[in-house]
Amino acid sequence: MLNISNGRVRTFIIVIALLSMALALSGAFAVRAVWAAPSTTDCSSVTEIPVAECNELVAFYDDAGGNNWTNNNGWKQTNTPCSWYGVYCESGHVHTLDLPNNNLDGSLRDVNLPELTRLNLGSNHLAGNIPNFSHTLHLKTLYLYSNQFTGTIPNFSLSELERLYLEDNQLSGSLPFFSGIPNVQFLYLYSNQLTGSIPAFPTQNLLELNLSQNQLSSSIPSFDLPKLQKMDLSENNLNGEIPDFDLPELVELYLAVNHLQGPLPAFSHLSKLQDINIFSNDVDGTIPNFLLYQLLHLDLSYNQLSGPLPNLINLSHLQDLDISDNGANLTGSIPDFVLPDLVHLDLSHNALGGSLPGFTSLNDLETMDLSYNQLQGPLPDYSNANLDELNLSHNQLNTTIPDFSHITMLRSLDISYNQMVGSIPPFTYLSDLQTLDLSHNYLGNTIPDFANKANFQSIDLSYNRLEGALPWMANFSSLTTLSVAYNQLGGDLGASGVCSTPLVTTDFAYNKFDIASIDACVDNLDADWKDTQTAPPSNIHPSAISGKKIDLTWDAIPYTWDGGFYEAFASTTAGGPYTSKGNTGSKSDTAMAISGFTPGNTYYIVMNTFTPAHDDQQNALTSSYSDEHIAMMVAIDTNGNDVTLSWTPASAFEQYEVLYSADPYFQPTDAGVTSVTTSSDHWTHYGVASDAAHNYFYLMRGIYSIFANTKSNVFNRTGEFTFALTPGS
Repeated sequence: MLNISNGRVRTFIIVIALLSMALALSGAFAVRAVWAAPSTTDCSSVTEIPVAECNELVAFYDDAGGNNWTNNNGWKQTNTPCSWYGVYCESGHVHTLDLPNNNLDGSLRDVNLPELTRLNLGSNHLAGNIPNFSHTLHLKTLYLYSNQFTGTIPNFSLSELERLYLEDNQLSGSLPFFSGIPNVQFLYLYSNQLTGSIPAFPTQNLLELNLSQNQLSSSIPSFDLPKLQKMDLSENNLNGEIPDFDLPELVELYLAVNHLQGPLPAFSHLSKLQDINIFSNDVDGTIPNFLLYQLLHLDLSYNQLSGPLPNLINLSHLQDLDISDNGANLTGSIPDFVLPDLVHLDLSHNALGGSLPGFTSLNDLETMDLSYNQLQGPLPDYSNANLDELNLSHNQLNTTIPDFSHITMLRSLDISYNQMVGSIPPFTYLSDLQTLDLSHNYLGNTIPDFANKANFQSIDLSYNRLEGALPWMANFSSLTTLSVAYNQLGGDLGASGVCSTPLVTTDFAYNKFDIASIDACVDNLDADWKDTQTAPPSNIHPSAISGKKIDLTWDAIPYTWDGGFYEAFASTTAGGPYTSKGNTGSKSDTAMAISGFTPGNTYYIVMNTFTPAHDDQQNALTSSYSDEHIAMMVAIDTNGNDVTLSWTPASAFEQYEVLYSADPYFQPTDAGVTSVTTSSDHWTHYGVASDAAHNYFYLMRGIYSIFANTKSNVFNRTGEFTFALTPGS
């Protein structure tokens, strides 16, 4: 019999209890270790969806390069596939696979997910053929857009399918009849390589159809699609005439960039139509006066429509009207449209004539392009307060330009290639103006001071008759493009401040700008037009040969082509007026002799350059005068044994220096040369005639400053005057 005291019994019980607790804790940890989440999925242990659907997801993952997906959270990592990224379950089945733009790669299997209603795999890299999804009969939405699928489109048998998006792939072949998807509402197949004809589509539920950017080449069927709201068949090879569709719910119709021909239907059965785009076809005939009261956008550009234009009075909500590029057949005048909601109007590249309407009813108009027509007459001072862009270029407008004081929001104005006359207005009220093109007109006088045009980015005033200097432009802090070529402009570029603007593109060609000022701007401007300036010649030297004749030499200007000549002028008064003394045969000449001078007078010689009108230059250009050059004609008088040289003083000189020597080739610094200075208008060489041993030769030059001892060139250094006197002569 075991004999244990009560105290020992209590101790034993406590020990047993502690051991039991330890075993319990140890068992708990062991159980948790057994039931930890698996590192890979075991579909046989999945309970939230059928095992077969789990296996199908795993196979789909492997086929589509799942290890490289952008997001593959949970996939093949847990036994709860309904929590995997992009998987959504309902009532114990996979309901949705939503994995767009997730770097899926490889092929797409015919997934066996019988309760799948939505499959979105758009914007991935899946390739190969598209399966027919024969195991997903409840599919309602199928997004496979923007992949690399090839082959033909399956003839799906998916009676519940409502949305089919296969656009932006490489699918080819003809379109199926789609009889197996009778409930489809959205059918997007654009941007593929589909060929053949367009089926009539038996579905009655279609809302949107987009077959654009393919190679379909049939005529367009009439379609029995009573619910269709949007149809885009643009950018194919469709031909034939446009049907007069009976599509009562149609809102948007896009047929652009095809080969459709024949007349334009009135679309009288499309009462809800808001957008019509038939851009770039071969549609001909006149434009119907549509009864489309809800129409917002009408694009009939790049066709062969003929005039006259209807007034479109029934399109009271129209916002965009583009009938451009219909060519020589679209004639007649432009109606003064009453379209109060019109925002954009483009009638360019036609043969419309007559005068411009005022468009006083187009209060919302923002852009108007009437370029490349045959419009004539005066230019209205438009009052469309919202007008932002106005293009009237390439017409026959032959009037003055108004100041456009009522269109204060205008940012772009183009009236180039017309016959505009008069002066350029300052556009005082157009403070937002950024682009101005008035080139190829007959505008004259000076360029105005665009004082409040800090927003100017581009100015083109080339091919006009503008004259004078450039206005002050240093405040044009945004100006990057400036063209004033083929005018009569001149002067110092630096004085205009243009050299400090941020110009990137310039063209000042065929003007009269000072070449030295261009050189100063070369670091700032692309001055490849420097050598086209009709500027005066430089480095001019007059030389007196005799008492009545002067030889001139100079450096020719760079611009020696396109005809023209240099002309020399003389005056007995500094600053003119000057009298012409003759001209050269060309601008390549560098010397000429001028005559008709009076001995004893001082003459002020200038030259200029002339270039006749030629080619694109409508102006005959005459440069400014060169700097003045002094030619002092010395008179010689003998009295007994004395010789007196006399001249007319020039205000530029303080004194005069006479040098003489018996050496006919002497230089002023040669030994034996005698120098005499005088402030008078004459100097007498006494007793020279009694010196039978010598002939004397004389040079004279002016002294600009006695203090600085600065002197002119000797006047006869190139033969201006040389006097050889013999004793007794």
